[in-house]
Amino acid sequence: MIQAPGVELAPLETERFGVVVARSPRLTRASLDEALRFCRDHRVSMLIARVPATDLRTVQALEGEGFRLMDTLVRYEIALKTAPAPPISSAIRPLKPGEDEAVVSVARAAFAGYFGHYHADPRLDRRACDEVYVSWARRACASADPSDVVLVAEVAGGVAAFAAIRDRDGAGELSLGAVAPQSRGRSLYKELTLAGIAWAGARGAQRFTADTQIQNYAAHRAWAGAGMTVASAAYTFHKWFDEGAG
Repeated sequence: MIQAPGVELAPLETERFGVVVARSPRLTRASLDEALRFCRDHRVSMLIARVPATDLRTVQALEGEGFRLMDTLVRYEIALKTAPAPPISSAIRPLKPGEDEAVVSVARAAFAGYFGHYHADPRLDRRACDEVYVSWARRACASADPSDVVLVAEVAGGVAAFAAIRDRDGAGELSLGAVAPQSRGRSLYKELTLAGIAWAGARGAQRFTADTQIQNYAAHRAWAGAGMTVASAAYTFHKWFDEGAG
C-alpha cells in the first residue's frame, strides 16, 4: 500500500473509476499540506477526505483548497452491556452457502442511485457508483474471516435484507446493510441490527457501531429503535486536482 501519514492510494476506487484516487480517513488542518503534496507526487486525480464535523477549522481550510462537500456521515453506538435482547420473531440468520448472489441482488436494488459521497459527485460514472456497494456486499459474503458475519432476513423463503457485521478489536460494527425495496416497512433492518448487536456481544465486544448518511432516515429510525444513540458525525469531501484552488 502506497501511503504517507494520514493519506494513502485507493486501488479499488482507482480501478473502478479509471482515475488515480487517494483517501484520507481523518484529514486535519495540520496534515493538509502533506496530503496535498502526496497526491501531487503520485499524480492523484481525486482525494476523498473525511473530517470530524466538530473540526470546522479544517473544514474551512479544505474549502479554501477547492474541496467539495459530498456527504455527512452520522455514527451510532451502543455499549453492549446495555444492549436490548435480540429479535425472536423474524427469520434472521447467518448467510448460507449459495446465497451470495441473493445478497448481491438485494444490494444492487437497494443502492441503485444511492445518496452517498460517490453518487454525490457528478464527475463519477453512475453505474460505477452503484457497483461500489454491490462489490462491497460481494466481498462481505466471500469473507472467510471468523470475525465477519453476514446476517440475512428471510421473507417468503428468500433473502429480503442483509447486514454485514464485523468484530474489530473488541468493537462490533454494522459495515453494510440493505433491505430489498419490496420488503421495506417490516422493521427488518432494526431486527438485523439487534441480531448483529447480539452476535458481537456473544464474541465479547464492548460496543457496537454503525455509520450512515445524514439523510438515510430509515437507518436512523432502525438504529434508534435498536437502542443505539448518535455518537459523532463526519463530513466527506472530494478534491479534484484539475479544478479549483490549490
